Amino acid sequence: MSEPDYYEVLQVHPKASPLIIKKAYRTLLLAGSHPDQGGNSEQTQLLTEAYRVLSDPGLRDAYDRQRNPSATTGPTLIVAICSQCGTYNRVRSETGLLVARCGRCKKPIGKPKLPGKSRKPLPPKAIALVLLATMLLAGGGFAYWLWQSTRDPLQRAMHLEDRGDMPAAIAVLESLKTPAALSRLGRLYEDSGRLAEAQATYEALLAKEPSPQAYLLLGGLQLKRENLSAAERNLKEATRLDPANPTALTLLADAYVKDEQYDEAIAYYRRAMPLDPANAELPYRLGMLHQIRRDPDQALAAYRKALGLNPRHRAALIQLGTLLGERGDHTEALTQFERAAVLGYEDADLHFRIAALYQRLGATSDAIREFDLAYRQAERDPLLRERISKALSALGARPPQD
Repeated sequence: MSEPDYYEVLQVHPKASPLIIKKAYRTLLLAGSHPDQGGNSEQTQLLTEAYRVLSDPGLRDAYDRQRNPSATTGPTLIVAICSQCGTYNRVRSETGLLVARCGRCKKPIGKPKLPGKSRKPLPPKAIALVLLATMLLAGGGFAYWLWQSTRDPLQRAMHLEDRGDMPAAIAVLESLKTPAALSRLGRLYEDSGRLAEAQATYEALLAKEPSPQAYLLLGGLQLKRENLSAAERNLKEATRLDPANPTALTLLADAYVKDEQYDEAIAYYRRAMPLDPANAELPYRLGMLHQIRRDPDQALAAYRKALGLNPRHRAALIQLGTLLGERGDHTEALTQFERAAVLGYEDADLHFRIAALYQRLGATSDAIREFDLAYRQAERDPLLRERISKALSALGARPPQD
């Protein structure tokens, strides 16, 4: 299968600016691609990977070269004909054309400006056209100003946000007191890292309109700020007012996980799963909780459910392989680990586990190959390299040379 085109994933032009790429990423997430919004977890990972590459200038430049190798060509040459002898000459730039000389007759190729020769004045018709264009531009600017001054302030703020002028958008929204404006203002504050101001805005929204969305926004922000008791209180109220909202149920379960209230977290994850049946992240998190509670049967069932929804869920593959290995099913554990390894991530610890399983199964050459790979990837982990060296020595092999 061919690799996806990151520009097509984000639905932007290959020459789109970083701001357009950021807006496209946020718009696609808010439009429903995020698992918490009912989207597909694999699609969310693909969106996030595309945004990570295209938002970084260095990674984007490397990706563009890989995507279109023909774009990296040599410098453009200008072909100029000598007016004296008719010889074709190659010049590297327009600036060089001004001082270049013919390779055959040594005469200047560029056409120098003759001294004392003045430019011809514009004809009256051209002057009239220039004046008319100036008047039309001035009239258009006035019409735009009039339209901006009479349009809805919330629409104007959204327009400014789409243009990337966040300070101006925030300034417009701060003058409004409607619930829609407060909700949007709080999100802008949150995206800008101004969490205290975002919380004050959400609290004002809640005082004006105690809706499920207001409780959800405030509770989600408090969860981000590690204010767990307040987050649990507000998210629980959001689920009471809107019991069918999977986002509120999931965030409340996340809050209980951070607060180590695992029974409550399991209950809310179970409530969210039927409401968001395509979200593989929910059964995966449920499996993690069962694993913490030392309930391997429930954990295995949850991980298999997550992989049924998303066979490329790498974390679920690794956790399932770990549980199977602990149960002594080394062949099946090795299968899960190898499926996780082919997803393209460099993970020295994973390859170390694969090598250890090969060693248990008696496949010495495969074990040495995986130990070598793990050793190369563990360049910044001296403790793991020491363990790999001991394992290789036990197999009669040496670590690879850096």
